[in-house]
Amino acid sequence: MPIGPTVNGGRQLYGSWEDMDLDVWGPRTGKTTSRAIAAILEAPGAVLITSNKRDVVDATRGPREAASGRVWVFDPQGICAEAAAWWWNPLSYVTDEVRAQKLAEHFAAGSRDPGARTDAYFDPAGQDLLAGMLLAAALDRRPITQVYTWLTRPSDEEGVDILREHGYDLTADQVAGVVLAPDRQRGGVFGTAHRWRPA
Repeated sequence: MPIGPTVNGGRQLYGSWEDMDLDVWGPRTGKTTSRAIAAILEAPGAVLITSNKRDVVDATRGPREAASGRVWVFDPQGICAEAAAWWWNPLSYVTDEVRAQKLAEHFAAGSRDPGARTDAYFDPAGQDLLAGMLLAAALDRRPITQVYTWLTRPSDEEGVDILREHGYDLTADQVAGVVLAPDRQRGGVFGTAHRWRPA
């Protein structure tokens, strides 16, 4: 892979396909045009690129489509202004209560400020509730937005019913315990889980 010419002498530098490159450049110094686009166009196989601008897609789509016939753009923020051609469903990962708990941990960690204090009761209870709702939505092949809806309706037992139908009685009992808890306790747990909502 071409890296670029050396400053002293102008000798061309190359890297192998297995090398890891780290570039440190200032703003508006040509990173995209000099390095990213060139590397994408030279790559002999699949390329994954992330960007907060559309210039990389605009510059590489045509040549990459001509070479391989396939370019996928995942543009949830509408930066490239093109209709979505594919989707990723985070619930496809959830196949049991262990994976539901892991996904809930990701939502919780991503919504918590570094060094933030946690509540010894409400944070674990909220995470367990979120995990139960994620599992229920995955089992019933619902969209992840259904979890948001359930978290806005603390007395709704639909998630509990789905868990029981699929044989997850202990998880159903845990979620039902929150749904049927006294108002303040239920509100605190649902409020905590709602902060980490996946929508």
